[in-house]
Amino acid sequence: MNHQIVRLKEAAKKLGVSPATMWRRLKNDETFPRLVRIGPAPRSAIGFYQHELEEYLSKSTQQREIKKNKGADK
Repeated sequence: MNHQIVRLKEAAKKLGVSPATMWRRLKNDETFPRLVRIGPAPRSAIGFYQHELEEYLSKSTQQREIKKNKGADK
């Protein structure tokens, strides 16, 4: 398992969204990966585990494909 940490801006690029959208998803999407603090201080850098981002992206893609295929059946 890859425990590499990806910073917020890089994670946003990987998902193809803005950093503001990342914050909205953190607040509103229970399936979105949780933040990881990089250091002990309350104001330390933050990021995401790369494997969690990849899993989220994979599940999102699968769900989009399922919806797309259901729409094609109509």
